[in-house]
Amino acid sequence: MATMDQTSKFCKKCNAQTLHARPGTNHLVHALVTLLLCGFWLPIWILASLKIGGWKCQTCGCGGSHVVRIGLGVVCVVLFLVLLSIVASQTDHNKQTAREGSHHPQTQLQQTPQSVSQPQQQSELKHYQKIRTQGKTHFAWIDPQHKYEPNVYEQAVTEMGGDKQFCKILFWDSHSSIPKSLPMSDEQLNSQVAQYERNRATEHERFFYMQNGNMVEPFGKLPSETPIPVAKSVSEPSSKPTNNPKPDSSQPDNPQNKTEKQNYAEGENVHVGYTSYAVWRSWWSNRLSKNQFLNQRPDAMYLFVELSVRNNDKKPRMIPPFTLVDDSGAEHQASSNGWAVQGSIGLINSLNPSVNKQGFVIFDVPQGRKYRLKLSGGYWSLKDAYVQLTPKTSRDDAIRAEKDQQNAKEKAAKKRQADAKRQAAKKRRETDEAAKWRTWTNSAGTHKTEAKYGGTISGEVKLTKRDGTVVRVPLDKLSDADQQWIKDRKK
Repeated sequence: MATMDQTSKFCKKCNAQTLHARPGTNHLVHALVTLLLCGFWLPIWILASLKIGGWKCQTCGCGGSHVVRIGLGVVCVVLFLVLLSIVASQTDHNKQTAREGSHHPQTQLQQTPQSVSQPQQQSELKHYQKIRTQGKTHFAWIDPQHKYEPNVYEQAVTEMGGDKQFCKILFWDSHSSIPKSLPMSDEQLNSQVAQYERNRATEHERFFYMQNGNMVEPFGKLPSETPIPVAKSVSEPSSKPTNNPKPDSSQPDNPQNKTEKQNYAEGENVHVGYTSYAVWRSWWSNRLSKNQFLNQRPDAMYLFVELSVRNNDKKPRMIPPFTLVDDSGAEHQASSNGWAVQGSIGLINSLNPSVNKQGFVIFDVPQGRKYRLKLSGGYWSLKDAYVQLTPKTSRDDAIRAEKDQQNAKEKAAKKRQADAKRQAAKKRRETDEAAKWRTWTNSAGTHKTEAKYGGTISGEVKLTKRDGTVVRVPLDKLSDADQQWIKDRKK
């Protein structure tokens, strides 16, 4: 729809101040054309908006020359044709470069920066690719020739993680090893080369390399802060000596000391390898978290296991993974949805020596089965232990049952203490009663009598015989042993 600009000017022909008008700019049409042409029409829009002359008196019709505006229109058309020719030539150049690169890949890699555009350079430097995503977990491929270059991982983390609060990226150097979904198989875990995890709600951020299914220590928050692993197998601890000494039978982690797996109950302390555990309680829930942004529906049912872990070693250690074993012998891994929940114990949590950490592990398993929690002695330990779980319907029920059990134990302990006190008092009375009856001897040693001691009054000893007769004997008339016995009784 056409628009008109109006103003008040002095008309020489009318010799008076009259209303003047000129055609305006239809900004709506220009805006639509600019959007359709991806911004190329913007300079023309600016030139078309320039207003130089063209005012026409509305009284006498004098003025209104459009020479300037026609000139601006011609400039706009010429400028638009120039832009179209530049874009067309650049497109043809890119297509020709792509065709040449497809036939001569070596030549494409050796091109100088002047002959290759900036987007093409970035594409060549991208040695990674996101394959698929499951929830908040990304599965990514990385070029095997660049799998130990921190800057490649930095680019992948920046692109896939962005500014997200939760991010987890798993890297493989082979497309065939990348799992289609979690949980992954042992073969897929063994072929994983690196992993990045971030949870800003708990201020947790960690990157680490992996070899043979194990995490390579030490770790860093970012790839640039993580040392590149040396070329050695991580199936053995880094502190293992190279001269193959005689195995020490006193070491708890020695393979020769592997003992039978032990079973425990909830609430008991478990010492296995260089790690100590205490499983406090377990409960079922169909909710992952009260936070609606973190809550995800379970595939079966969430089983929460609350426990504490302690590192008994002399150096920092990673918390070993937790496994749930059902009554058929099937093993279940912890749910990948639970690592972002505050309070959960993740796979990459580490503990310093003599440090205790309490939290919970979440499993997504069906109800109606009996489960045992498999506890490992550590990544370098061959020892395991099992804790029989008795999950309740909720955490409140678990705490209530635990309190009831604790109260029952306290009542039983108090009853045992009271019974022990009564038995001790009875035995003491019997002992005292037996001690009062003794054989008394005079100082000359010529006369003896069996009587019960009744006390000493004014230097005389009151004695009661078996027949009930009461006699009083001066203290100095008794033997030295009897006098000493009376003195001891007074003490």
